[in-house]
Amino acid sequence: MNKTWMWIALGALIAIALAYVSLRPGGLLRGGTGAKAGPPFRTHISADTYANPELKLTVKKPASADWEMSDNPASFRAPEEGKVIELRRNPKSKGGDRRFAAINIYVQDVPEYANDAMRIRELERLDKKATAEEFRVIDEQPTTLAGQTLMRRVTVWDAKGRETKFVSVRCTVGGRLYVLLAFTDVAHFDALLPEFEEVIASFGVQ
Repeated sequence: MNKTWMWIALGALIAIALAYVSLRPGGLLRGGTGAKAGPPFRTHISADTYANPELKLTVKKPASADWEMSDNPASFRAPEEGKVIELRRNPKSKGGDRRFAAINIYVQDVPEYANDAMRIRELERLDKKATAEEFRVIDEQPTTLAGQTLMRRVTVWDAKGRETKFVSVRCTVGGRLYVLLAFTDVAHFDALLPEFEEVIASFGVQ
């Protein structure tokens, strides 16, 4: 076999190999990277209630139609480690009352000796891309909810002319830290607190 035919044969083998890689599931021509695709997303929200037996967590959105709830990470405005739910008040597509508020729920695997107070400070800081020193704690004490003891925390974030107020509850069960973090502008906090309380009251960890 002369050199010309050798080069032709080598080129054909390369073309066949590239076609196999590109056309197989997850291949380049199918919009993938060659990595195996994960399972399709499946929501755990039904009739305004999130119920996830794997995470042993249930929660309901406020009764007000101004709220939207999502458990699809692809739709989260601020993807963060362990975030499982985002609730947003008054998305831009809606008119009427424009007061902004949000509620985020996180589930993180933690060792028994984990400092949950440190983790909640980190979640507050990450959501606002701020430093821990920019937050001041208004109140932090245990509370009982559905027979379970949780830590309830109220903080204020001062961001050069705009203050945001947070209320959160947290507990550690079965090696997991569960956190509900709700916030809005300080000026609207008291008015929207009843809606935050609705969600907190529905926050169930088995």
